[in-house]
Amino acid sequence: MIEEIGQIWKFSNHALYVGRSISIDWETFLFEKIESRYYRQTFKKSAQEFLRAVDQRTEALAGVSSPLSMANVARFLRRLVRWMIENDIYRFSELEAHHLILFVKNRPDSKKNVLTEGYLRAHIRIFEKLWELRSLYPASLQINPFTISELRSLQRFSVKAKRWIPVPQEIAVSLLRDAIDWIENDAPHTINLIKDHDCLRGNLRGLTKAEMRTRSNAAYNAIQKNPEFSSLHRRLSNKSEIIDSQELLRRAVRISLGAAAILILFFSGVRCSELLSLELDCCTERRHSDGELYWYMEGIAAKKGGIRKEWVVPLPVVKAIRFLEKLHAAAIPEIENSFLFAIPNGNGILPPPYVTVRRLWSSGISDLIKLFAGAGFRLHPVKKNMRLHPHQARKTFAKFVVLRDRRGLEALAPHYGHIYTAILDGAYVGSDISLHHLLNEESELELTRGLTDLLTAKSLGGKAGEMLSIVRNEVSQKFRGKRALNSIVKKLIRDGITLAPCDWGYCVYAQDLSACGGDERGPSLIDREPNICASCGNFAVTEKHRSWWEERAVREEKFIKQDGLSIQTITVVKNRASNTQDVLEKLNRSKSNVVKK
Repeated sequence: MIEEIGQIWKFSNHALYVGRSISIDWETFLFEKIESRYYRQTFKKSAQEFLRAVDQRTEALAGVSSPLSMANVARFLRRLVRWMIENDIYRFSELEAHHLILFVKNRPDSKKNVLTEGYLRAHIRIFEKLWELRSLYPASLQINPFTISELRSLQRFSVKAKRWIPVPQEIAVSLLRDAIDWIENDAPHTINLIKDHDCLRGNLRGLTKAEMRTRSNAAYNAIQKNPEFSSLHRRLSNKSEIIDSQELLRRAVRISLGAAAILILFFSGVRCSELLSLELDCCTERRHSDGELYWYMEGIAAKKGGIRKEWVVPLPVVKAIRFLEKLHAAAIPEIENSFLFAIPNGNGILPPPYVTVRRLWSSGISDLIKLFAGAGFRLHPVKKNMRLHPHQARKTFAKFVVLRDRRGLEALAPHYGHIYTAILDGAYVGSDISLHHLLNEESELELTRGLTDLLTAKSLGGKAGEMLSIVRNEVSQKFRGKRALNSIVKKLIRDGITLAPCDWGYCVYAQDLSACGGDERGPSLIDREPNICASCGNFAVTEKHRSWWEERAVREEKFIKQDGLSIQTITVVKNRASNTQDVLEKLNRSKSNVVKK
């Protein structure tokens, strides 16, 4: 819905954008540059009626129109209108095919003198909307953009924009580990110092601003004697830097908000707008139908008309949200603003009835993430020129959740494993098609990497390894090189192969061969263990797992030499040792022809 106030059109509030004013100023379209009053008024009316038609069509199809989406349509419309005025074209009906092509060609990307795929698509889309809604506004577009072949060819030869990629694993793991450490150990100091300051300054109601400032500054000076102040000062100041209490608290709050945002984004896969919709008491723990306890986080789903949604989250996210709730209570008490990512304006000296609160938006979250990532107290701070964006957190989440070998995630592995189990069990509530697409995409990439490792390994052991050796040798006799390898991998994926790596090898899973009693989803997480895997028809092992089995052989040899072992124990250990030696012997015997990468 649009509220018209003179030259300003305001879009009605959406659940995702409460407290944010999204509007259009028609003066910025520069209709006043048209000398003829008649052309000026008719052109403006045509543009306004078109925008109303877009809003009404979106509401009819989706039930609600997004203010931000409407603002984007208005932004591209404004570019077109300004270009038309510069070229003395005052009606959409006067536009011809060569005008459309010229407009697109003459608006290169502002940073590089190239036409990017995304830029072209966005500008062509405005013509498509003008054509689709031509009956709903006067002096409408008369040329069908879908029939202009040169527009399509421009798209084919445009420069593809760089896709957002996941944060490199070692950087993401370090970032999450440090964020967990900060929220658990340093963030509480921030809250305690805020509380101490408020207690020391006392009630400021009825005082003048000068009196408030005097009392507040005295409280700031007093908290410098607090050991928690010293702890934060060591973490947040440079070696030779001395920062006062007010600046220290400001830094600590921003760093803490950045750490909390990192944990929520990287451990839940939510969009930035969904993160910003989170309110107090948004976390609840419930038992799922499978008997497992899960923490759920509730917020507003993006691109779903403002409906509420839940996400399964691990404990680090719950701790981050609990911290944000405590920060909210300490920094902005008695204020009717329940959003977790809301901060008081100004320097915080005014008492709650007088302080104003602002919500953070996407750009603010991006800045906070970069601030924490590049913080000097981190062992491996991220470089300033590194690309780090909230959407990369979503991509990284998808990658980590579907990882089959989570050893590189270190202590984070159980958290992502918990989420993966929730997805398999149907406890991950919601219909985020985009996220499911990301999960499927990353799952296929991970599967491709695992199969490539198996098919290019110098030696393969295990029963499944022997079968894979036969397959690759048959193919390599006819085809060689990377193309042959890719064709094998793609065929195996099309055939529905399931791969489940672990520390000691790969499970090339087939339920009917499963020795651990796995089900249709994969091997049993409870009964799967090396001794069972070694005798299973699904098991494959490569050179990279050799060290694991050799270390196991040494441990078993040492253990069996101990005195006082029972006959039953000796029998069990000898059986394990036999399986271990069998795996190693098969690796040694394997002289498979290698399909070159």
